[in-house]
Amino acid sequence: MKNIWKYLLILASLVILWNQTVASPFKVLSSIFHKIGHALVSTIFGFGGTAFNIAFVNNGDAIVDTRSWITSFVIVNSGYISSILFSMLILYLKRTPAKKYMVGSITIIYLVFSIAFASSTGALVTSLAFSVITILILMIGKDTLNDLMLDVVGMSLAAYVIYDTFVDTILLKLNGQLSIMKSWSNQPPSDIVKLADLTGFPIVVWGLIWLAIAVVSVNMLLIKSGGKKK
Repeated sequence: MKNIWKYLLILASLVILWNQTVASPFKVLSSIFHKIGHALVSTIFGFGGTAFNIAFVNNGDAIVDTRSWITSFVIVNSGYISSILFSMLILYLKRTPAKKYMVGSITIIYLVFSIAFASSTGALVTSLAFSVITILILMIGKDTLNDLMLDVVGMSLAAYVIYDTFVDTILLKLNGQLSIMKSWSNQPPSDIVKLADLTGFPIVVWGLIWLAIAVVSVNMLLIKSGGKKK
């Protein structure tokens, strides 16, 4: 139970600090894994190598094939699916012997995609900052630091979905209706907007659907772990 509260604290802290500099390395990393999902599924549906270029370079995030509704629907959902699956995979592998290779492997993935598809100098600098942190953790060689890094990375992928759906969709819509914060002029996430366009359901409905999926998925993994020590 103690470990479950630890994960909830990490998750809440990430969501609260999501747009602050301190969370930037994890925000960029989670965005990379989100876009990897779009690109991989788009490749499977026949977009070839261009899928990665389009998914990482385009601000729209998802590639939508207008020739097929089902293809479009699957591709648009694939980013959130990827975020949740990678989050659960990282938190699961943390409890296996693979744990000792994970921080280094994640850092390599981060650097490769940041260099290959850097959207800005800031994103590249952020990835380098993350690399410096992980190198220091590996040099220190403390299991507790290694575990904490994996916990934060794993929960940041879930935080990506929760922030997109809860803050940038549900709360944004409520704020628009109630005019609580007039300076809040964000646009809903492109994936949620596209899902609403494809299905005719309001963006709040899709926000609630994906928020529920993210919360239930992470909860199941944490409960299954039973608070066991790593």
